[in-house]
Amino acid sequence: MKPLVFSMGFNGYQWIYRDLIASQRRYCERHGYDYVMVQRPGFTPLLKECAWLKLPLIADALRAGRPWVLFLDADVRISDHAPALEGTFTSGKAFYLAKGRSGRVNSGVIAATNTTGTIQMLDDIVAAAQRPIPAEDDVGWGENGHVIHFLKSSPLLHELDTRWNNTTDASSSDYFRHYTGPMKQEFAPDIVGKISKRIAKYYLKAMKASGFKDDDQLFQSRLADLQSAVARHYPEFAAGKIG
Repeated sequence: MKPLVFSMGFNGYQWIYRDLIASQRRYCERHGYDYVMVQRPGFTPLLKECAWLKLPLIADALRAGRPWVLFLDADVRISDHAPALEGTFTSGKAFYLAKGRSGRVNSGVIAATNTTGTIQMLDDIVAAAQRPIPAEDDVGWGENGHVIHFLKSSPLLHELDTRWNNTTDASSSDYFRHYTGPMKQEFAPDIVGKISKRIAKYYLKAMKASGFKDDDQLFQSRLADLQSAVARHYPEFAAGKIG
């Protein structure tokens, strides 16, 4: 079975970053990896759940037998000179992430190999999603803080060179350029992306006006429902433990 690379784009992000997503697809074609762009359901108010979804999907793909899985945020551009990722793999390690601008690992690029403990670690992080973490690990929202917290002292973590997730240096000869934080201003969407961004803004505004709210008590069930919905559309994730 081939390695799997995937990204996710909902609520217009699949169109805002379509050029970057195309670069991800080309990278996989060059190196013989399977690629999936998860974009169904196309629109969802489950923003918190969408941020966390990457982790159970990585676990599901590993359960399905993939030797390793790479997750990429939709706002990651891959250069045409990026080498094969498996050249970075080290014996005894399972998670491969680079540090972001805060000096802590950034979960916009996560590679995970199918070794003992990998899936259990992912399950443990998701299970702890609603538990508080130390302030030193917290990033304010989403799953990144919990990834930082669980992996910072784990022997399974191997730190990648920042060329594999460049979030700070626009002059770098990087492999993966991540348009987040200070790099966000370096990305200019095309006309389709601009229109999609406006539509997404109005959609989310309408969801908020309708009374939809985050609900910590419903988080795990909502995440499981979203995970199941993705598995119905994308068989690459259907062999895992669906909620």
